[in-house]
Amino acid sequence: MKIWRGDSDPSSTRKLKYSVSNGECLYSNLINAGNPLAFQQSEFSNLLQQHVNPGWKKTHFLSFSKNKKIAEKYAIGNSSKTLNGTNKPDWDSLIAEIDLSAIKFVRKITSSISCYQFEEFTKNHCCYNLIPRGAVSMIASMISISNGNKAGGPNIRNIIAIDVYEAFVQIQKNGKFIDSTAINNSKLDEEVLIFPADPLNGQLGNTAGLDMGCLSQIDFFKFV
Repeated sequence: MKIWRGDSDPSSTRKLKYSVSNGECLYSNLINAGNPLAFQQSEFSNLLQQHVNPGWKKTHFLSFSKNKKIAEKYAIGNSSKTLNGTNKPDWDSLIAEIDLSAIKFVRKITSSISCYQFEEFTKNHCCYNLIPRGAVSMIASMISISNGNKAGGPNIRNIIAIDVYEAFVQIQKNGKFIDSTAINNSKLDEEVLIFPADPLNGQLGNTAGLDMGCLSQIDFFKFV
């Protein structure tokens, strides 16, 4: 199954242009002074519902959709303009694709929640040359640092994928209340949440970064 994320981050909350242009990560809102211990301190179903409605400003999740047209809507955001593909460094928005069938399936937690693994982003990754060329020299240096040239090979990253509507249905069957607006929104957006499941380096809590090694495609756009 393929899923897509549209993003423009106009207020630079997630440092989108900088992080992607440097081959780092797609960051969740957790990067903006969020609580990395939220998953240890709160019930999972509450955090899931909070993300969808009313909205979790410091969310650990990154929203994707099973419908690329919906991702395009989020790539445009509040702009009244349209998207025009570009390969130049001054891009305005992107659509990132994850092909879940192309990365390693580890196990199912429930029928709607699955764990995956993949090798972290390197210059050999399929998306490396898709990043606008003005940033490639910076990317090369970043990758040599993040990989560390370990003899054991590339680092392995972990994510959890959640089919939100199906998860809400299961949670309701177990007797827990889920707000109807959250259910309807997740169904309309055909939403799949990705949770970067790696710990912070040397610290408690979870990382805010979705390593780009999970991406099967990334497209950049200018607003016109």
